Amino acid sequence: MTQVLRLTNPDHRVDQLAADLVAEMVAIYTGIHEAPQPLDPRIRWILLTDDQGAPLACGGVQPLDKSVPGSPLTMGEVKRVYVVPSHRGHGLGHAVMKELEAWAPELGFTRLVLETGHLQPEAIALYESRGWVPIDRYGPYACEPSSVCFELSVAD
Repeated sequence: MTQVLRLTNPDHRVDQLAADLVAEMVAIYTGIHEAPQPLDPRIRWILLTDDQGAPLACGGVQPLDKSVPGSPLTMGEVKRVYVVPSHRGHGLGHAVMKELEAWAPELGFTRLVLETGHLQPEAIALYESRGWVPIDRYGPYACEPSSVCFELSVAD
């Protein structure tokens, strides 16, 4: 059975999944040489684990002003959605997104945005299937041709 944890501080499992995500992106996108960055302390995390506490998937949401200074604090940005490769295809990405979308209004967000890459069709399909709408590239992704951005209203 999958356990759903809401974390206000990342633990070593989130740190590892975030590092695994960066390694996967480096492998997918030629020319990216990103090292795992320290995670923003304002990110609120959804962590899915198995019964023994082993991490299966994660995703976070942070105020958009981290990426786009001056953004309203009611705008959040989804970050680091990741499913362990051996557990893909079982709906865990949907579960992470469902939890983030449900938690966001409790955190004060009325609208969420996110960025993914054009070489990640599974991620794009996931977001579109959940009702996310494509938007123009924003903030640090505005001039990045590989970026694909989405938004979703989560206001009650």
